[in-house]
Amino acid sequence: MRLTDNWFNGLAESEAGQTAHLHVRDELEEFRTTGKYRFVIEIAYPFDGEGIEPSDTDSAQIEAVDELLQTAMERDKMAILAASILEPVRKVWLYVSRTYDPFFDRLEEVLAELPLLPLQFEVVQDPDWSYYQELLDKLQP
Repeated sequence: MRLTDNWFNGLAESEAGQTAHLHVRDELEEFRTTGKYRFVIEIAYPFDGEGIEPSDTDSAQIEAVDELLQTAMERDKMAILAASILEPVRKVWLYVSRTYDPFFDRLEEVLAELPLLPLQFEVVQDPDWSYYQELLDKLQP
């Protein structure tokens, strides 16, 4: 299975009814149909900001997390970044993963070089990838 760097981008309504910028990875069907990626792991970075844009400080920290996470987490395809979402007051990274304990062990290692961040986490078992499909549906009429 080959992981590509092809993405859909667009605007959609967030769960709170506000505009969100969606960045959703395309060409994940092979990974989806294996049945191995059963967990969705949401990493959220809450921030204070005007509208949808974070402050310069938060923006720099979000960029640092962006750069570190994707490469480290996808290294052996244990987890795949399926989407990132910029909403008013938070940035969200959505990973599909084979498991969650090793994911969080690696996450802790990767983020150790950054200052303590106000990250929030949620893990959902989603073997049908319904969360991912919902995001695709928002971008594809």
